[in-house]
Amino acid sequence: MAIEVKWKKEIAQSVVKDYQKLTYYRDTQAGSSAFLCVFGRKSHIEDLQLDVPEFNEFGDAVYADFAQTLYGCRIYTFH
Repeated sequence: MAIEVKWKKEIAQSVVKDYQKLTYYRDTQAGSSAFLCVFGRKSHIEDLQLDVPEFNEFGDAVYADFAQTLYGCRIYTFH
């Protein structure tokens, strides 16, 4: 299994290179899975649009309330 982790900031971030790395791993390791985990403030990830349409969200987004700021995680995979 391969996991790529990103911290989403306000500015747009590309995940093309992450997709390429995960695809290479998955294609060279028989029966393996690959995931992209995107962490950040809820306001930065709740309407997240990835620049790689092959990614599909895996499960539901999870958010934690730390005083005034909500942080969360969204997990993606591809076929």
